[in-house]
Amino acid sequence: KHALLKEIMALNFAVNDLVLYLDTHPSDGCALKKHSEYAEKVIKLTEEYQNKLAFSIYVGYLEYYYTNY
Repeated sequence: KHALLKEIMALNFAVNDLVLYLDTHPSDGCALKKHSEYAEKVIKLTEEYQNKLAFSIYVGYLEYYYTNY
């Protein structure tokens, strides 16, 4: 369970880092693609973590980033 949580946290960090990068480089297609890939993985893994452990992770503040790039 800790490995899954660590993966979620690492991917979440990458998503947030890409958001900062995309603020100054909005036309970088490679970064946009990576952002979408990582964001989808974070959402999928978070759901998996919540289902397996019946534990809720608050990711609401991240939804803005996932839907606006």
